[in-house]
Amino acid sequence: MATFKLINKGKVIFYEIEIIREIENTLMLQLKHFNHDLKGRETKDETVDFPLKQITPNKVIFEGVTFEKINDNEMNIYIDMHQKNGSTETVKFNYTKD
Repeated sequence: MATFKLINKGKVIFYEIEIIREIENTLMLQLKHFNHDLKGRETKDETVDFPLKQITPNKVIFEGVTFEKINDNEMNIYIDMHQKNGSTETVKFNYTKD
């Protein structure tokens, strides 16, 4: 389970709650988005789902999201972001432990 908060210019844009769970003998990354006032972006029973594609020694690859272990203190998350023009851009987020 994980949470994410996007802040822009000191203001919360949205929150995200994420879980990875087993569904039909495979793993699924599921998440829900909430606006700054905690009103859900998806409908009540809807989640955004990313099915598992592959696990390697340093990566867990879901359809549209990849978690990559760099070392014990660092990881990258790559997210396929769908653009308004129909294209997809992969955005990298780098995380380190303090």
